[in-house]
Amino acid sequence: RVYPVKNPIPYDTAFCYGVPNGAKKATNADLVVYITANEFCEGGYTLASAIGCDWDQYNRPIAGDVDFCIEKIDVKNSAVVPSSARGITDVAIHEFAHVLGFSSADFPFFVDPRTGKPRTAKAIQ
Repeated sequence: RVYPVKNPIPYDTAFCYGVPNGAKKATNADLVVYITANEFCEGGYTLASAIGCDWDQYNRPIAGDVDFCIEKIDVKNSAVVPSSARGITDVAIHEFAHVLGFSSADFPFFVDPRTGKPRTAKAIQ
């Protein structure tokens, strides 16, 4: 059974790095994804990172941010080099999966569709 997101989607961007504070609602959507770019990235080979920013009453993501490290993108003559473009596409798909909930932080919120119960037991407090 599908439970549609109520419209407009009210979301809090406080946890999204680089997303403007004025952006607070979206209509006719189930998920809002911001694409941002950052010149100053953490060391190593990180090309992008992603995070869910807000979730609905069913713990489904309704807002997220994919942030690209522009210093790692190979650009010549104001165009992305084809070999770099393939890598960027693969990384973008991977990062969108994180926004959709495919991360260890979100796994506890997965629900068994047959029972409607969480697949992961809640931590003892």
